[in-house]
Amino acid sequence: MGILSGLFALFFALTAIVAYVACTQLNRHVVRRRREKLAPGVSEPIAKETVILRHAPDWGLSQAEADVAIFVAKGFSTARSPKCAAVPSPR
Repeated sequence: MGILSGLFALFFALTAIVAYVACTQLNRHVVRRRREKLAPGVSEPIAKETVILRHAPDWGLSQAEADVAIFVAKGFSTARSPKCAAVPSPR
């Protein structure tokens, strides 16, 4: 009975070590994937303008619409945007 208890304790300890290592590696992987998703190849977040330009075709935005979105992301109102000022507003 003593050998069986010792083997069980060893099995439990090894299982706990494997679970710890697996969780640690999974956490590192998740953090790495989040960073890559923010900016592939860069460890810090990228500018809003870059995100807009990268995803504008996926969102179905024309170049003019992407430019307006960039101005809005920078804090301009659409009324002050140069692209919007060139287009007469409907009356």
